[in-house]
Amino acid sequence: MVTPETEKALLEEVLFGDQYAVDAALVLGRVSQIMDDLIDKDRELTKEEIAAAFYQCLITLPSNPFYVQNIGVIGPSLYTVFADYLASTEMEHYSDHDKNLAFVLRDSLAGVVTLFACILGGYEYGWSVSAKIRQFFHDETLEDYKGGLE
Repeated sequence: MVTPETEKALLEEVLFGDQYAVDAALVLGRVSQIMDDLIDKDRELTKEEIAAAFYQCLITLPSNPFYVQNIGVIGPSLYTVFADYLASTEMEHYSDHDKNLAFVLRDSLAGVVTLFACILGGYEYGWSVSAKIRQFFHDETLEDYKGGLE
């Protein structure tokens, strides 16, 4: 199960302990969870949680040296993450096949962690940790996901 502690430990491991990269990944994860909660409304958010997400997007990320230095590569990937997530919120209401696809698409942010690993360690390193990253972040089973849609 993904916890804040296990998430940080995995990120520190696969991102060579680069604190700026780890921090950027953690912020993106937190903000994506708030976005998910706002869109699917499965959890009521406090005004502090919403304000913190905006603060992290507008102040924390743009002042993170790793994020700033690599925004030209990270930005287009984040576009894909947004598009995949939004597609998944539609597809989870369609056919069984579409629900299976939505299950994977909704967690495409894991690919950004692989991208961070590639930036820090090269493309072969990124490939070598990609499965580990995906296994960690895709901890929910397809059956549990689909059961939660009903």
